[in-house]
Amino acid sequence: MAKKEKEESASLELKEHEIKAKIIACINEFEAASEQNQLEWREKANDIYRLINADVTVVDENGKEERPVHLNRIQIAHERLAAEYGKGLVDFDKWIKVSKGKIGTSSLMTEFEANRLLMCMLDFSEPKVALVDSVRNALAENLICLKIEKYYKKMGDREILQFRWVPKSIEEMLLDPEPNSELYLMEVGIVEKSDLLSNPDFADEADDIKSLSRFDITNRYRKRESDGETPSTTPAGRRFPIKVIQFWGTILDDDGTILKWTNGKELKNVNIFVANNQILLCDPVWNKRFSSSPPYIVSKLLRTSRTKFGNAVLFNGMELNQYYDTLFQNLID
Repeated sequence: MAKKEKEESASLELKEHEIKAKIIACINEFEAASEQNQLEWREKANDIYRLINADVTVVDENGKEERPVHLNRIQIAHERLAAEYGKGLVDFDKWIKVSKGKIGTSSLMTEFEANRLLMCMLDFSEPKVALVDSVRNALAENLICLKIEKYYKKMGDREILQFRWVPKSIEEMLLDPEPNSELYLMEVGIVEKSDLLSNPDFADEADDIKSLSRFDITNRYRKRESDGETPSTTPAGRRFPIKVIQFWGTILDDDGTILKWTNGKELKNVNIFVANNQILLCDPVWNKRFSSSPPYIVSKLLRTSRTKFGNAVLFNGMELNQYYDTLFQNLID
C-alpha cells in the first residue's frame, strides 16, 4: 500500500514538473512575440525621450563626440500637454460615476451616497500624481497604463488593506500582439533575490530561487536607452537582480488548446510568476477579482484601428523639432 502511494506521488510530481515546463515555454514564447511586435513602437518612444532629455550627442567618423544645437521645444510641449490632460483627469467628480444599474432599489445607499463614497475612496488612494505621470508617459508612448496595487498601511496597532495606483511604461509591459485579442498581459521587472526569498508567497520555491543566477541587466532588451544609465555587467557588492515576469492570462498547450493544471482545471485567466525565464515562483493562481480582469488600466491615448499601438501625440512634434534643430544649426554654420 505504501509502495503504491509512493509511486502515485512520484507520478504526480513528474506530471506537475512537465506542466510547469510547458507553462514556462508558453510564457517565453508569448514574451518573444510581444517583444518583436513592440520593437518599432518602443524605438519611436525612445527617440522622443532622447529629444525630451536633450540626449542629442553624435559621434563623428573619427570617434569624437559632438553635441549639435538642440532647441528643446518638445520638452516644453510635453510639460504643457501633460498639465492640460492631467487637469481634466483629476477632476473625478466630472467623469467618474457609479453605475445606476449596480445600485438598484434594494441598495443600502442612494446614488448620491455611493458617489460620495467612491470619491472618498479615490482620494484615499491618492491617484492624481499617478494619473498625471501615466499621461506624461502616454504622450511619448501612446499607452496609459496604471497598475492597481494592494498594500497594507499601518494605522495604530492595525494594518489596513489599501490600494495605490502605480504608473507603468512600455519598458515594463508586454501586451498581446494580436489587434483584437487580450489573451494575456505581462509585467516584466527586476527584483532582488533577497526580496523574493522574503516573500511568503514564494516560500515553497526557496531552494530554486537560491539557485538562480544573477540576471545581467545590461542585456535586458526593454532597457530604455534614453534613461542615460549604463549599468555594470556585474552589479556591485551583494546586489543580486532577478528578472521576474508577472503573467496574467491563458496558457496554451502545444496543440493550441488550453493547458490544464494537475487538478484538471484549465489554466485560463491565471496569474503566474516566472523568474529568469526558468522557474515558477509559485503555483498558478486563478484570477478572483470581481471584474475578472488583470489589475491594470490599459488604454491608448490616441485610438486607432489600423495598428495595435498607433503613434504618440509627440511623434510628429519630434520630427518638427528635428527640423528646427537642423535649420538653426545651418544658420549658425
